[in-house]
Amino acid sequence: EAERVLVRDTRADEADGFGRGVSAETGTIAALRSVVVEGSIESGVALADATLEADDVAIRRSSPNDAGELGVGLRLFEGATATLRGCAVEEAVEAGVFVDARSELTLEGSVVRDVRSSASLANGRGLFVRNSTAHVRRTLVERASGAAIFTTGSSTIEISDVLAAATRLSGNFAAGLGVIGARAEIDRLAVLDAGWIGLVVVDAGAEVHARDVIVRRVEPSAVDLGEGIVVGQGGLATFERVLIEDVHTVGAMTYGAGSSLSITDARIRRVLESPGYVVGRGAEADVGAHLTLTNVWIEDVIDTGIVSFGELMPDTLVTLDGVRVSEVHERSCVSSSCPTEGGGSAVAAVFGGAIVARGLEVNGAPLCGVQVAEAGSLDIESGSITNSAIGACVQIDGYDLARVVAGVEYRDNERNVESSGVYVPGAGPR
Repeated sequence: EAERVLVRDTRADEADGFGRGVSAETGTIAALRSVVVEGSIESGVALADATLEADDVAIRRSSPNDAGELGVGLRLFEGATATLRGCAVEEAVEAGVFVDARSELTLEGSVVRDVRSSASLANGRGLFVRNSTAHVRRTLVERASGAAIFTTGSSTIEISDVLAAATRLSGNFAAGLGVIGARAEIDRLAVLDAGWIGLVVVDAGAEVHARDVIVRRVEPSAVDLGEGIVVGQGGLATFERVLIEDVHTVGAMTYGAGSSLSITDARIRRVLESPGYVVGRGAEADVGAHLTLTNVWIEDVIDTGIVSFGELMPDTLVTLDGVRVSEVHERSCVSSSCPTEGGGSAVAAVFGGAIVARGLEVNGAPLCGVQVAEAGSLDIESGSITNSAIGACVQIDGYDLARVVAGVEYRDNERNVESSGVYVPGAGPR
């Protein structure tokens, strides 16, 4: 037990490179209260098969050893367990908190900030959970490099009342939250000012269930993107009550066979172009993925509001129920390098992609309210298409127009139905 203790500037041991401020191993039970650990080497606090209770503890300025390894603030491994309340982990390297090898962390009312990448590894994650379990509540993670929170392997993480802010790019990767093959349960998460992707869920076995999520201000990097939510490569995710705004390229995207993204009660708005992908789409499903949108309003987007792009592969499906799309704009290049490819369709099923819609509302598309082309499939059970240049662009010979006309109100469009060739959106980034 340690209370009101300062541990400062531990030097590295020449034999193993360790210079840990606090080290607990092999069954140790530790309790720290009002303790400051700063200027440690390799790890500020390290737990191996040990248990820690920490209240009002600060871990600061951890540095890598002479081999350039680690520099972690708090490290758990070999089945360690830790509970931190009212703690701060600041100015670490590689990870602020690293939970590894069947360990378990509870982090409450705490702050993790200013984690930088090491010279040898492109990571500087605020919280890194690998093959372990974490419970993160009422916590701020800011100015991490690569990812604010990153979980991988056979991990489970529970997140509630968490703000992930100002994640910086590291090795062409940055995300507010990255779930790679792991599981996450989320209640009330805000991702603000991320570089590259707001929230990413990828790989078979990755599964996220989230409620009350904000993704705001995601900037493209030198390799572009800037997307809000991305689910791919077999990942599964459900979101309820979501706001995605001021992002780039695509607001919400799912790609790859076996991938599934469901969003209910959401607003996606102000999706901007990135330099490499001159689109700012609301939502997209590609090459075998399933996307379900229920009670979603998409507005102020560029090129296409919603697209199902099959790449002539089977089973790419978008299901829309009570979806509204408004303020779709043409691409910026329409006045210069792409005069005939400016886009501006609200809903498009192309290259084998399928869309099934009920209660669809489209208002103000500069090209097509809805579009089906290149072996796409589009069925609209009910809805309205208004104030668009062309209400329905049907670019497949012999397509049954009743699939897009019966039960749909077309009003105040320049033309309600047109079958001539118009611009067809291509696949987005993946």
